[in-house]
Amino acid sequence: MDRIQKRKKALLFGFAALFLCGIGDWLIGYDPPGGEPLLFGISNTAIAGLPTWLYILSLFLGILSGFGCRAFAPAMLEVLDAIGVPKASKAHRAFRFGLASAPMMFVSFHAACIVLLLMQAALRAGLDVHAANGVFLLPAASLLPFVVWCFLCDIPVTAAYAVFVLKGRLKLPKAAAVCCPLGMSLLAKAVGAILLAANSKLAFLTFALHDIFSKARYGDMQAFVAKLREMGYERVELIDTTRGMFMSPRVAGWMALSGSALLTGRK
Repeated sequence: MDRIQKRKKALLFGFAALFLCGIGDWLIGYDPPGGEPLLFGISNTAIAGLPTWLYILSLFLGILSGFGCRAFAPAMLEVLDAIGVPKASKAHRAFRFGLASAPMMFVSFHAACIVLLLMQAALRAGLDVHAANGVFLLPAASLLPFVVWCFLCDIPVTAAYAVFVLKGRLKLPKAAAVCCPLGMSLLAKAVGAILLAANSKLAFLTFALHDIFSKARYGDMQAFVAKLREMGYERVELIDTTRGMFMSPRVAGWMALSGSALLTGRK
């Protein structure tokens, strides 16, 4: 009985950790509106307006999911043995491969947050988009094998688990087929999308708009910033991008971009 209780606790911890990992996936993949494309569109310069804790939290959740999978994997294999799934079967082998690789996969994938944190700091310090593309291309490219690894781990586990559930081997409702690493990640993304669509106060809503905010086009922008703050928007800033952040005043004048700025804030 003691062993069964430990197994249940391990499975519950793993479930919670993988669900939170899905939230971490959404955080790391959040693409704020506005800004110029970075690294072939993987991100954009509007990440400079995002709070730093977003990427730190995503990294933490990735590490937590690694520990969760370490607890979940042996417990799940014990369940397969208990219900008589042959170890030589393709589904068992696929499941075993994915679970053995997943803990490190989760951690390594979320290590991309470190690159995003460095990019964010560089943009805030005034690095222009062209220089950022050159500086961070190699670090971002070095993460590609880990992204591929994610799919190589997720897909076998997801397919094998779905087979076990849909064939009734695990004695679970068929709807439980989504309770797997890839399924939970997609479910968490769906929850995030619904919160955004519903404009819920629980949703993470950050805006970053780039334009030529000249007085002739928009009037007094500082008055508009003050109005947004009165309406309850937080951290509202009008960031001048012609003073070294993305370009120098001379380049801005030459390219007819005087007045270029980022309007950022959070609801």
